Amino acid sequence: MSRVQSRALLIGCDFYFPCPENGDHESIRFPHLSGAVQDVNAVESFLVKVGVPGQNVVKLTASYNPGSPLRPVESDESTWPTHANIIRELERITEESAPGSLVYIHFSGHGIQRGKAPQAKTSKGGDTLFGAALATTDVLKQHGRYLTTNELGLRIQAMVRQRDLRVTLVLDACFSGRGLRNNTTYTNRTIPDHRDDGNLKNDTANESVAQEYLERISGTRQSTVTEDWLSSPTGCTVLTACGIHQTAGEKTFPGTGEGRNARQGVLTHWMLDILGQGLQGQDEILKLPSYTAVKEHVTRKICNTMPDVQQVPVLYGDTAYEFFGVEEHLPRPHCRVFDVSGDVMSLDVGSAQGVARGAIYDIYPAGVHVEDNESSRFALEASVVEVYDFRSKVRLTNETGGVMPEDTSCLEEGSGFLRAWALRESVSVKFVPDRADWKELLKTEFEKVPNLALENEDGGETFTVDLDEDRKIFEIFERNPENNGNDRLQRLPIIASDAPLAIQKLAYVLNHISRYRDIKKLQDLPRSSYIQEIEFKMIFYRGSEKVEAIDNDGVETFEVTEGEELGLRLEYRGPAPFVWVAIFELNASWGISQKLATKLMQGNLDPPGYAKPYGFSTEIPKKSSIRDESDTSDTFIAFVIEGEDEKSWDEIVLNELPVYLTNLPSNSVLGTYAQATGPTRQSNMIVKQVKQERRWGAVSFVVHSFPVANSTN
Repeated sequence: MSRVQSRALLIGCDFYFPCPENGDHESIRFPHLSGAVQDVNAVESFLVKVGVPGQNVVKLTASYNPGSPLRPVESDESTWPTHANIIRELERITEESAPGSLVYIHFSGHGIQRGKAPQAKTSKGGDTLFGAALATTDVLKQHGRYLTTNELGLRIQAMVRQRDLRVTLVLDACFSGRGLRNNTTYTNRTIPDHRDDGNLKNDTANESVAQEYLERISGTRQSTVTEDWLSSPTGCTVLTACGIHQTAGEKTFPGTGEGRNARQGVLTHWMLDILGQGLQGQDEILKLPSYTAVKEHVTRKICNTMPDVQQVPVLYGDTAYEFFGVEEHLPRPHCRVFDVSGDVMSLDVGSAQGVARGAIYDIYPAGVHVEDNESSRFALEASVVEVYDFRSKVRLTNETGGVMPEDTSCLEEGSGFLRAWALRESVSVKFVPDRADWKELLKTEFEKVPNLALENEDGGETFTVDLDEDRKIFEIFERNPENNGNDRLQRLPIIASDAPLAIQKLAYVLNHISRYRDIKKLQDLPRSSYIQEIEFKMIFYRGSEKVEAIDNDGVETFEVTEGEELGLRLEYRGPAPFVWVAIFELNASWGISQKLATKLMQGNLDPPGYAKPYGFSTEIPKKSSIRDESDTSDTFIAFVIEGEDEKSWDEIVLNELPVYLTNLPSNSVLGTYAQATGPTRQSNMIVKQVKQERRWGAVSFVVHSFPVANSTN
């Protein structure tokens, strides 16, 4: 786990005050719980073990004692999990935390749906947290308040956007209003079959106060929140106990209370189960699993041990990061090592898959399990020195300090993992702001990147960086060769000039979009042999009707409404028995992802060829500026190669750029780039001709998406 400043707010509600006569919530009664405070204590123990200072962990708890049922066990009311106390601590974290700090917030207790709150959909579809609320210990008392997820989202936005904090939010509560009946071992963390319609004006008032707080600390007026931010956050990860149509609760687990049996929330128990595995018997803290791995572990354990419980945790936000950390857990692309001769060997990836001279690979001997914590000592650094269509030659440099074997034949049939890509084309950047210190820092960052440099003279630059003086936000423009002008690039991360590590973040974005641009041009590479257009076809449909593309300056373009599905059929009519097809989307958020990988077979069919049907749709990402257009364009590239064995294009995958770049990735192919020496722009572009290279091709099309009517995107 990364050693950065960290704070935590842990909220556990076992005790709930009853509703007084003629109160706002007469029909509601929250049963007392017995596992929420235990959740908080167990989470506190884990956080201290991973390095969070004890004085930085704040607990707000209300314990229940049947012998004293009128008030919580805790005597100090300032430590109760009331609405006012929770807001006080959230504001304290926002105002006292250093930029870049990690913040962990955990709530265990009851949740509920606020009956008249609208149910929204996220831009990605599916149920959201909108309309849900956390039940504080005093919520049913006169003037008590729910903490709605909308209000909580506004509070966390203040942390993420204005203080550059990375937030982990775990909600071990149920918002569905559903539950298991007649189950003596499992207690619901909601009131089954209930929604609370009482005093909804309090929710609106609280959310208005949270909105005003966000505006006050940011110094700007924010747009009105129409969708719960927690359902699609950036710079934040939200883990909830269940989906909106499921149930969540607590039960007794063996050995959870200092060796004794104790009750815990199901989510909290199994979450700590996997997080604790890396800490047992270790003098040094190991890297924690990703949020996705935690969610999958909890889901698997519930399925195996509690088959009668319909509870599947839900993740929102940055799911690939280390749990309560800043490092991304990204599946590193890997390839096969062969033809080993001394310190030179071949990899089964090449220029067609985005490889360029100067890229860096970690080479592992055959039989090494790379996911092992001890595996890094076997890694040998190698740099790409020659590139062909589907293979490359690398030479060991071993600058990582791995143990160099006396006989490198042990590397035969080993694995190569991409650590740092290299750009194929030279990219120059013109930096307009008159700040020599910024320019020098940017120049230093660019020295780490092959073929990326500052341009001091007018003309010839690929990108131009300017500063919006009114908003103090950096903007990036790309040279348009058709009119020799500059087009402002849209939906890039918002980078304020006074933000921590602003220039490093700017350099990271420029590296990222340069790689994106590099991959987009793969289809234009010269190749040793080419599958003809007549042999491979993509046929598009709306419903059952065939649709033709619009010719937009030589680019096949389809115009759709966001969410509208296009049907696609692939046909191969060439001479080879089989071809592999891999389709990648280069989306408007600057990400590259694989959408399809399939084998097409040539056969004696009428008509000849084998067609497969597929369907796909696009979504319009959120704007990062009011100047961004409402419509977007996504480019799809279909790579086609002869042969029955599959070829991988994993090396070209890129994560999307978030609206707010809270932390800089490191130690990943997305955050570090290769040092390049020797090859010029021209030599990087040459693809060497090799006998018996498999024929391949690349076909692209663009989907231009328009928002649905009345959309606020």
